[in-house]
Amino acid sequence: MRTKPVLFVAAAACLSLGLGGCMTPPHPQITAGSVKQKIQKGFTTEADVLEAFGPPDQVTHRDDVQIWTYERIVQEREFSGGYVNVLAAGSRTTRERSASTSTMLIIYFDDDDTVMDYRLHKASY
Repeated sequence: MRTKPVLFVAAAACLSLGLGGCMTPPHPQITAGSVKQKIQKGFTTEADVLEAFGPPDQVTHRDDVQIWTYERIVQEREFSGGYVNVLAAGSRTTRERSASTSTMLIIYFDDDDTVMDYRLHKASY
């Protein structure tokens, strides 16, 4: 009867390893510094951008220009608790503060699949 727990543990380990292999990696972070470091107009290619930032969220075309768009949204939440004494009867209060930051990178490629221009927009709310 001792084999059942061992089999259960082995099956659980295999399942967790198998599922872990299927998980997609997180999107690379897009910051002004990483964009300036990795993108040079007239030199950086589509392959370089793919390696640095992964596949784009959207690909569009205008005339002979291919446009790649990346958008990253980071949401932060902060909880804080306090204790308020109202006429000797205690009352616990909780506060929540949240903030979101949206970063959009738009890259324009020429006929040779080289970066001809890019725009980086960041908004916090």
